Amino acid sequence: MKTALYWLIGLVLLASAAPPACAEDTDKALATQVDKLFAKCDKPGFPGCAVGIIRDGKLIYSKGFGSANLDYEVANTPQTIFEIASASKSFTCACLALLMDQGKIDPNDELRKFVPEMHKFDPPIRIQHLIRCRTGLWDQFHVMPLVGWDNLPIESPYSETDLLTVLAGQRNLPFEPGTKFHYGSGDYFLLGLVVKGVAGKSLADYARENLFEPLGMTRTFY
Repeated sequence: MKTALYWLIGLVLLASAAPPACAEDTDKALATQVDKLFAKCDKPGFPGCAVGIIRDGKLIYSKGFGSANLDYEVANTPQTIFEIASASKSFTCACLALLMDQGKIDPNDELRKFVPEMHKFDPPIRIQHLIRCRTGLWDQFHVMPLVGWDNLPIESPYSETDLLTVLAGQRNLPFEPGTKFHYGSGDYFLLGLVVKGVAGKSLADYARENLFEPLGMTRTFY
């Protein structure tokens, strides 16, 4: 994490440095500095990254460094697709914001309005609690291994119904909804079901049609 932070700070400093007189010289000088900054990870068998720099709406630099797959030493390129894991929660929030702007969802709506399978808690779990990870629900990825499920869906695939069953089966919470923060992916899985119920299509389809495609993000998907 510290290394990534140093790289980010380095890029910010590079971007804020006083430019040479010629824009073309600026771009070349910047490219040289970025290449030097990431040189230590630009070799087979080293986990790397892809770097892009945009100035005034124009892509002026793009390059991959190191390997995208350590087993096969597949090189990173500007076209490499990275799994962003829980960073996808931000995109789920963006989808919810679109539906809120349309008046179809209110932050104070109860979860059971959209996912009636859930247990009726008192006080109730509301949309804003899910967004802020303040529901009190035990995360399904923590519960499922206790009953013999593999914690990695890639190794042991499970369905939407399986996840909902684990979450809907909970009757007692460690704290009342809205009173504490407890990070978990279960809250955002349920928000995906909320989007599905309101929009009439999966979170993946809704995000593609209303968020990614309008923004030109043709290689981004759930």
